[in-house]
Amino acid sequence: MALDDEWRSAKIWLERLRGRLWGFKVGSVLFAERGPGVIDEILSSGFRVFLDLKYHDIPNTVQLSVRRAISWGVSLVTVHASGGRQMLEAAAAEQTKDQLVAAVTVLTSLDQTDISPLGFSDGVRDQVYRLAELAKSSSIRALVSSPQEVFELRKNIQTLFL
Repeated sequence: MALDDEWRSAKIWLERLRGRLWGFKVGSVLFAERGPGVIDEILSSGFRVFLDLKYHDIPNTVQLSVRRAISWGVSLVTVHASGGRQMLEAAAAEQTKDQLVAAVTVLTSLDQTDISPLGFSDGVRDQVYRLAELAKSSSIRALVSSPQEVFELRKNIQTLFL
């Protein structure tokens, strides 16, 4: 479940869903409000954390950011697959057995009219698959995509899914 609201509203779900969920997704809005302390609060309530900050920067910066997130105890942390092989490999190097990097393929808010000016003329689906393959070959062990691509990704890139 995503905790993208203000902490005052989001915190209620920790009590209501204790023992019923794997964990919570912390996005950039909540993280900007509460900082890394929100991760401690969620973890201490017995939940896991999916930190969805979608890192996209030079390889060293992303690696250090992922390392920091892993040190906070998050179970999943996101990076943009479009950051390239070196960035993905640097992020993947920080994964542990139980703490994974998830590569975001194409944002679900984007369609063909959005990605064409970026030079992705083959279509959203083809770009998702291209980035998924890049992530897999860079040792990334999880993906984020829209529901439209999940079935094919699971079928063709099975080893990436938990």
